[in-house]
Amino acid sequence: MVNIKHTNDYDHKRDIHSSVYKAVSKYLLDNDEDWRKLSPNVASFHLMFGERNKLQFGRLGHEPGLIQLVNYYRGSDVICRKTALVRVFKEFYTTSAKPIPKWLPESFIICPKDIAKSMESPAPGARPLPRRVSKPDERKDLLDRSTVLNKTSKKPVVWIAKSSSGYIDNPLLLEEDRKFDIRCWVLLEANYNVYLYEEGVLRTASESYQRENLDDVTSHLTNHCLQKELSANFGMYEEGNEMFFSSFDRYLRSKFRVTLDATILPQIKEIVKTVFKIVKERISTNFLGYQSFQLFGFDFVVDDELMVYLIEINGAPACAKKLLPDLARSLVITAIDPVFPTHKVHTRGRNESERSSLNAGPCFDYRPQGTEMLSRTREANGGQRGTRRLERENGHVMNKNPPLQLKGILLQNQDCGQCIAPLEHQVALLQQRLETLEQIANQQPVAFSAELSTSLAHPSAGMSIVFDKVQFNSGNFYNNKTGTFYCPTSGVYYFSLELSSSAHPQSSHSLHAKIMKNGSPISITILDSDSHLSYLRRTSSVTTQLAQGDVISVLINFVVGDITVTGGGPLSTFSGFLVQRIQ
Repeated sequence: MVNIKHTNDYDHKRDIHSSVYKAVSKYLLDNDEDWRKLSPNVASFHLMFGERNKLQFGRLGHEPGLIQLVNYYRGSDVICRKTALVRVFKEFYTTSAKPIPKWLPESFIICPKDIAKSMESPAPGARPLPRRVSKPDERKDLLDRSTVLNKTSKKPVVWIAKSSSGYIDNPLLLEEDRKFDIRCWVLLEANYNVYLYEEGVLRTASESYQRENLDDVTSHLTNHCLQKELSANFGMYEEGNEMFFSSFDRYLRSKFRVTLDATILPQIKEIVKTVFKIVKERISTNFLGYQSFQLFGFDFVVDDELMVYLIEINGAPACAKKLLPDLARSLVITAIDPVFPTHKVHTRGRNESERSSLNAGPCFDYRPQGTEMLSRTREANGGQRGTRRLERENGHVMNKNPPLQLKGILLQNQDCGQCIAPLEHQVALLQQRLETLEQIANQQPVAFSAELSTSLAHPSAGMSIVFDKVQFNSGNFYNNKTGTFYCPTSGVYYFSLELSSSAHPQSSHSLHAKIMKNGSPISITILDSDSHLSYLRRTSSVTTQLAQGDVISVLINFVVGDITVTGGGPLSTFSGFLVQRIQ
């Protein structure tokens, strides 16, 4: 077992101290006079930025009519703690009887009583144990997640693992055979719509990957702090050992003749959507008195066959300095503005108790003008945020403010199978289907069945069989005078021909009859006997596509011996019906 883990520089600055929420706070205060920072102890507030593990959710949702928004989804730890994530996925795929996706490395939760045995050295000659990445339960009484080094020995810390995942030992490598992992920022807003930010970053290793040398920490772990402290090559290939998506795309094009958009990103999108579908019931704020949004950091690795694997999900990700301003702006526009539409407001005369509060962090008070909330949006020239353009591309809302754009809605609330209330587009779709079914129900059915009322003696090749006794004839499209069916509407049809025959027992006899479509055979019924059989009964059927005006009939095309086609009851019959109309 390899006691190493994927960790990164983005995880050690969190929550209210995270560069992301600092930037969001500054953006609101600098660019929108509707917001102001208040004392943490004020009883009434609208927007709370708090620490993930210290948020007092009990302070939310108690004041009727007050809109409140908080920067975390309560219960999101189910995907942000690796052990919890493993449990959730195991429960879901066991209950649903669906196969576990390949993008989730084989993972185990190790109980303390099993650890000693699991870490024993294999016996001589035994099959080598698979390599695994071990990770502890993320609690305060364990190591801080940013601490991955034993400061004395300069080796990876050996801790008691709570979860163990398969180690991807055939990673895709960059120039000089260096490992990397990918950080993507994902926003889950108040309506449970999921957004993937267009820009992402690769955290790169400083040394070439040494598959068998587990002591070469900087060739296996791409953690920023670890690379900076241990490697003399830190920053040699990329500034700060960070490669952005544009550079990665150029590398993929030149090295593998593929693009990021065509190979890596579709897999990432599908993984993100699957995660949030699975946990919706556990973290949704439906029917609560407040709303939530949260920024997540999804970490991935890619193998040498361009297969993407989910490594972990961070619930309080920081952001590369280069991307931070646009990330903060996009977050405000997508997650905060729709909950609190922008207005120019006056705050004089309001009671101090109505202002907002935040536990251990910035607090903001949003006040609409007068006593009503206005719905108008600032003009582009009058508003201090500049032009805000939202366009729809392929059904997805796209933020057109470069360089950090929303990649589009990956998952909408209505996409989740656990949706509680029917949504408008689903109702409209069901209504459309209902109208279609009503139209079909009101359409005249097309079906017939007819018998041969009397036996047909001495038949000859080229003779049509006229089934003259009609059992039913919906629409009257079968003619019992000529034995033909006229197709009234284009569609898929089914026809069945059943024939009975009799002959002298001492003679051989044979008769072939075909179902004809516009004079061409589409099915054949064969009555063929030697001298030991005097009575025969055979059936053939066919499914075929017809156009309006096509004609179906039954024709005898081969006769040998003295044979009689038996009638006088349901012995010889011809029937058909419309299966499906084709518009």
